[in-house]
Amino acid sequence: MKTCLLLLSLFITLNLNAQSKKSYTITINANIKGLKDGDKYFLNGPSAVGFDSCVAQNGRLHFKYTGEPEPLVIGRMKDSGGNSDDFLISFFSDVYNISISGDNAYKDNIKISGSPLMDSLIRFSKIVRPIEDKREEIVISSVRRNPDSIKIQLDSIALLKKKTMSAYIQANLHSYAGIILLYYSKIDKTFTPAEADGLLRKFDLDLQNSKYGHLVKQLNRRYNQIQIGQVAPDFEQTNQYGKPMRLSAFKGKYVLLEFSSSWCGPCRTMNPQLVSLYDKFKGKDFEIVSISNDVNRQTWLKTIKDDKLTWPQLSDLKGQQNEVAIMYNINAIPHNFLIDRQGKIIADNIYPEQLTEKLTKLLK
Repeated sequence: MKTCLLLLSLFITLNLNAQSKKSYTITINANIKGLKDGDKYFLNGPSAVGFDSCVAQNGRLHFKYTGEPEPLVIGRMKDSGGNSDDFLISFFSDVYNISISGDNAYKDNIKISGSPLMDSLIRFSKIVRPIEDKREEIVISSVRRNPDSIKIQLDSIALLKKKTMSAYIQANLHSYAGIILLYYSKIDKTFTPAEADGLLRKFDLDLQNSKYGHLVKQLNRRYNQIQIGQVAPDFEQTNQYGKPMRLSAFKGKYVLLEFSSSWCGPCRTMNPQLVSLYDKFKGKDFEIVSISNDVNRQTWLKTIKDDKLTWPQLSDLKGQQNEVAIMYNINAIPHNFLIDRQGKIIADNIYPEQLTEKLTKLLK
């Protein structure tokens, strides 16, 4: 299951509530062939939308960003949502000015220069991508193979990934690349809290006190709060019809609590599988409850309609600051939890194929 996750897709669901200790002001200059003069573009991020905006002139865009490095998106919509045509490029800001160049007709070939941070993250992406691909290959084929054999292979892949990430992080203890990757590793649960804390203490003090250092500490504190066997925290959020709805209203049913967004490609790709699963089990004490990290109500409602999502859809329209997503420590989407009739979590991030098999047994 591909996710909207750091370095796999730069649409990242980061919770950046931590107080920044440093703030950098940089300029971002783009020269993109094929932009229409007069079109307005926005600079958006996971912690806020509309950091800056400008109008395209002769293919040129100019933005100013103030803050610590974080993933940013340039697009024609203020909320990073909408159609792919609205999206121009995603990248990480830096402490240095950034130049972007290319052709709007070939977005995959747009070049970013002036950012050592981006260069370092791209290098790491090339190293870890084969490991991620191998893991996905094993998972996809798992339904046709011995479960014990699959577990051995996945454990081996996880160990290789941990060693690879640890080595790269420790080679970048003086840069944002290292601390960002440590945060990514906590999102992906590569390291235990003790292991992550040990790595964090090796960083320069200013990086330990950066927002990413604070977020690693925050994830460590929350590590045991959302676990299999614990009662799923109750919450209330507004559905697509403007009505408040509580998770506890579904007690007595098995509930798939699913986190997604209209702008997350892997989420949209998975929706047809969820629709098929819902059609199969919806009359058998089963419900799906979706939490969306959207900002734009119209974009959210259009996705619900286009993808034929007929189960409860909830959102506070705070984007990556969705209060339920923060409560459940969601840092990458799609992500889900399967909750039993008593309200306890019985599975964490279960694949549709595995979920179908599990529900078939549970709902005999």
